[in-house]
Amino acid sequence: MLSKKQLTIEKAKEIEAITNSLVKEIDVLKKKVDALKESLKEDEHLIR
Repeated sequence: MLSKKQLTIEKAKEIEAITNSLVKEIDVLKKKVDALKESLKEDEHLIR
């Protein structure tokens, strides 16, 4: 059985892994948003 300290460390590792995963997803979303903004700028020029 894990001690309280070991359990706390395991939970911290889980939280860190989840956080890292979310950071990566946010970076991907930022890139997609930037790509969409660029696309919209190009479309704006075509419309005008």
